[in-house]
Amino acid sequence: MEQKFSFKHFGILLFAGVFLLLGSCKSSETAVNRVLDADVETLLNRLETEPYRINIRSISPFNTFATQRVLNQLLVPYTGNSANRIDVGGDGNYLEIKDSIASASLPFFGEQRQGGAYYRQGDSGINMASEPQDYTISPHKSKNAAVVSFTIDDSNRSSENYDVFMMIFPGGKSEISIMSSHRTPIYFSGILEFVEADNEE
Repeated sequence: MEQKFSFKHFGILLFAGVFLLLGSCKSSETAVNRVLDADVETLLNRLETEPYRINIRSISPFNTFATQRVLNQLLVPYTGNSANRIDVGGDGNYLEIKDSIASASLPFFGEQRQGGAYYRQGDSGINMASEPQDYTISPHKSKNAAVVSFTIDDSNRSSENYDVFMMIFPGGKSEISIMSSHRTPIYFSGILEFVEADNEE
């Protein structure tokens, strides 16, 4: 009887130890999540109150067969580029939110949809220079990131408008998807930086 009791007692202690260990791991995980959530909360507050710019590093076009074939031919001289990812770091492409105005100068690689806008030579990019509509900033539901979304007309072609969705992480990494009313979607990756507001005279 005494030996059975000691084994039973050992089993209870072992179960209790495992339970406490799992509880400790869960507490540590929760603490990490609290830190990450605090970082996102800080990011959300800054995005709501400070001007910011996303400097574009790379582009990922929405590739149809025709787009992929053309891009692969065009990008042959550029080492490291492909139809799926085009490095544009240092080219000065950006999207900025400042003084309630969204401004952007972004290249476009993709296809025009039927009935699209007229694009002049050298003017096929995505351009913004006005107040965005339906502008919202919110935390991502499952990732530790901030989500910014809005709609806006192209500054050079009022007939074309964009749905813009940005996911911004506390470290500054940013992903932007732009859905055009006239062209195939396109995706950008970049780095967030906060900029100084214009001083009022």
